[in-house]
Amino acid sequence: MATLLPATEPIKPGAQPRTYVSALDQSEQPYNLYVPTTYDPAKATPLVVALHGKGATWQSWFAALPVEEWAEKEGFIVATPHGRGDWFYLGPGERDVFEVIDDVKGLCTVDTDRLYLIGHSMGGFGTWHIGASHPDVFAAIVPMSTWPPVPLVPNLSHTPVLLLHGDADPVVPIEWGLRGVRHLEENRIEHRWVAVPGLGHESALITAYLPTIGNFIRDRRLVHDPEKVTLRAYTPRRGKAWWVALHEVEEFTSLASIDATIGPRRIDVVTDNVQDFALDPPLGPERLAKSIALSIDNQHLEVPPTNGERVIFLRKVDGKWTARLAERETFLPPKAKPVGALAPDANLPEVVARIVAARSGADAVLLPNDLIAPKLAPGAVDEDQLLDLFLRPEDEICLVQIDAAQVEELLVRKDWYPSWWGALTLAPKPAAGNVLLAVPRILADRMPASAQGTGLGIRRVVFEQVRSTGHLAAPPTPTQ
Repeated sequence: MATLLPATEPIKPGAQPRTYVSALDQSEQPYNLYVPTTYDPAKATPLVVALHGKGATWQSWFAALPVEEWAEKEGFIVATPHGRGDWFYLGPGERDVFEVIDDVKGLCTVDTDRLYLIGHSMGGFGTWHIGASHPDVFAAIVPMSTWPPVPLVPNLSHTPVLLLHGDADPVVPIEWGLRGVRHLEENRIEHRWVAVPGLGHESALITAYLPTIGNFIRDRRLVHDPEKVTLRAYTPRRGKAWWVALHEVEEFTSLASIDATIGPRRIDVVTDNVQDFALDPPLGPERLAKSIALSIDNQHLEVPPTNGERVIFLRKVDGKWTARLAERETFLPPKAKPVGALAPDANLPEVVARIVAARSGADAVLLPNDLIAPKLAPGAVDEDQLLDLFLRPEDEICLVQIDAAQVEELLVRKDWYPSWWGALTLAPKPAAGNVLLAVPRILADRMPASAQGTGLGIRRVVFEQVRSTGHLAAPPTPTQ
């Protein structure tokens, strides 16, 4: 049943630019809002959150697309966050999306069972990432002309997905979109795939398929308290789904997984790379009066009945799980762990490149700038920020033997990698002749010479550097 969130002030129908003050840094952030003329504050109205592409702004959906007409016809409220610009909806960009949702909830009576997330290109990546990281928030998602965060796809077991992609897309090849389809199929997740003939990366795809999007999302409702929860996460902040919450991973930068199922009088849980987690299972009166049998990684525990709402905490100690009861408030995941500090005016692509070079033994490292976080404020850096430093999950470091002159040629050419990647960073500058070059896996497959994987990940290498030094900074250049 929908949750009615009454408005705190009257809202007028139509398109309207709005701002809110972010709790993250107290900055004023913009977004656009459309409220249909059929809006009635006494009734719950569905909300569509639309995420813009790279180089666009919160104004782009309204300026370039017939969003108002579509929203009016469907009876949708539509909000378009700025997402801090080109942050790919990670870090402060992700925070922006949820703060916009909260702001709209304060203005309108939102049907929280009919909250939908859609986006194109960079906004499509944000749709995948935010939808899969918070699967108990959105009733359906629509990523367009983009690629999926593959490790997180299983989280969408109760979230239908509509994928749209032009088959002539020169920016994000259609094969990248098909990767999402394959993983949805493997996990038996409801989805629809539409390969649009003859279209590239342009917004004409959105205009043409807005009716299709409306048809797909219109009658979807958020699933509540499913009997089976699949959770994949790297950190606790993005590790909550329904009645399962990750509290601590065993090995940071590696994926943690929890699969939990409620039976008639038992709960079965299977974990991997999990140190601590919590359950708040949807137990009805008939279950609360009885003890519940738990099986965690084939270890059996008996949890006694309680008089109130049940929250079960479980901790792994010397390979064994223990259980205790706690207040409901402690079910929520803990805050992100601070792991180090960032120096002022740090050039992040160069910092990451030099850390990778020092760890891999390479003469130089080549990184696409636009796969590195645009900016981190000087000061404390936490685990989630380190994970967001490198955009693609395919962050394995690969080594290739190549002539320095060829490297210089690759820096000038821009026809061998996607145009949206922008400039490349090369650091340290290699000497002339044959050099050992380190590149991420996503770049290795495009190199003119064959590359060999190292098994090292960029995120892992950066984390170990920060953990050992306490700072996110480039290591000193060795003296000759």
